[in-house]
Amino acid sequence: MKTPPADDDARAAELLKSATDDENAGRWDAARLKLQLAQAHRNTPEVAERLARAERRVEPPPVSSRLTPAPRPVSNATGPSGLRSAPSAVVGDASAQTPVSSRTTPGPRPVLDPTGQRSTPSAVAGGASAAPPVSSRSTPGARVPHVPPASPSRPRASPMPMLLLSVLRNQHLLLGAAFATRYPHPWLVWELGPRRPAASAVERNTLETQRPSQAGAPKAAGHDPLCFPLFGTSLRVGRGDDCAIVIDDVTFSRDAGVLSLVGASWSFHPSAGGAPVPLEAGSTVQSGDVTLTFETSTSFVARLSRPGA
Repeated sequence: MKTPPADDDARAAELLKSATDDENAGRWDAARLKLQLAQAHRNTPEVAERLARAERRVEPPPVSSRLTPAPRPVSNATGPSGLRSAPSAVVGDASAQTPVSSRTTPGPRPVLDPTGQRSTPSAVAGGASAAPPVSSRSTPGARVPHVPPASPSRPRASPMPMLLLSVLRNQHLLLGAAFATRYPHPWLVWELGPRRPAASAVERNTLETQRPSQAGAPKAAGHDPLCFPLFGTSLRVGRGDDCAIVIDDVTFSRDAGVLSLVGASWSFHPSAGGAPVPLEAGSTVQSGDVTLTFETSTSFVARLSRPGA
């Protein structure tokens, strides 16, 4: 086996260091891509192990969506006023935090009526009901962007990893015949074409499917075909985040259909209805500006072997 050039080692070391910083910061998508590029320069067991670990990790949700719930009041701890008190931080500790229900803003000062009795003036003249106590008016928390939940009948799926065709071609050059052993599964390839990604997660999950681009529209510059390995026997394809294979293009349906494996044969079942479409090596699924090509493990290796494929 040839010794890799020094510039490959230097580039791989630079990518591994940058990937380590991304891993420590929880940026697993960026780390995964850098590890793929590092493996193309220096394919060692250490790099392969780190890449496999990164592919199993999912980035945490944004900080704004990780809200800490408030302590629930104790149902049987009521005082003379009938108000429920929040549990103290330390049981039996005289310095424990004052219950939430007792930390209210003082109300209006009492006045003497003609009979000499103390009374609290109404908040609104004419006997209208007073405003609710301050303790019952909750303070609005951080604004969290609304993302529609998955359908009750279709739980949110774990998305398939997405790999660049150029990275896989470099791996094939390094691994040779061992590539088919490492990747024995079929692939779905998102071919190059006009790409119109959604502006946000909300738009990706709620926007109606847009009309495709006009004929002859230029392909997306500086992009690679994107490759999805097909693990499992039933994979939903669509733009929505509850799909196993997410195609982020506004001209592609939020729920295009299901890839199904029965025996040794794959087929595509459109969500709009119609007969299932049997898939063979090189079969394509077209919707909007998106063209998806089905490749078996054998045909995918043959495609990587062809220059410019």
